[in-house]
Amino acid sequence: MRIINIKKAEPALGGISIEYTDCFEVEGELKSILTEMDKYPWGKAGFENIVKTFSRYMAKLWKVHPFRDGNTRTIVIFAAGSLKVR
Repeated sequence: MRIINIKKAEPALGGISIEYTDCFEVEGELKSILTEMDKYPWGKAGFENIVKTFSRYMAKLWKVHPFRDGNTRTIVIFAAGSLKVR
């Protein structure tokens, strides 16, 4: 887990950085997002709602940026492991 705050120039944003989670709040933010995900009624939601909601959660998790490097790869692997074909 990262122990410093980071900024990364994002070419897609004209070189500005996204505001990542403060390093002292990473663990709590991750727990909060994962708890929200566990409470979502995945089995009862329609496909479009599942896609939109899952995408929002993956974006939230990525924005936490818990590591100094490898966050995108980690989120992709997490997402792939989380998906179930209906």
